Amino acid sequence: MSRAIFDVRDQNGAIMNHFEFERDGSDAGPTRHEYFHICRFPIQGLPAGQYTLNAKIVDVPTGRTAEKCLPLTVEAKKTSTVRGTAE
Repeated sequence: MSRAIFDVRDQNGAIMNHFEFERDGSDAGPTRHEYFHICRFPIQGLPAGQYTLNAKIVDVPTGRTAEKCLPLTVEAKKTSTVRGTAE
């Protein structure tokens, strides 16, 4: 079993969103190094700006962890206008 923990932090380090997912490992490959975990979480409510995505994966049986921080840019919602002429 594994636990995936994700925090989206603003430029001051404040947690804007927090998500946790647990898996039983049934989607692991032949070796533990081939394990994958697809997680989806919403960011639509965040204002445009620069954030950090902190990911932590915990192998529950052994207590081993892996952590990674990645830059995350949230852009302003793009709107499109359709213009045309009626004949």
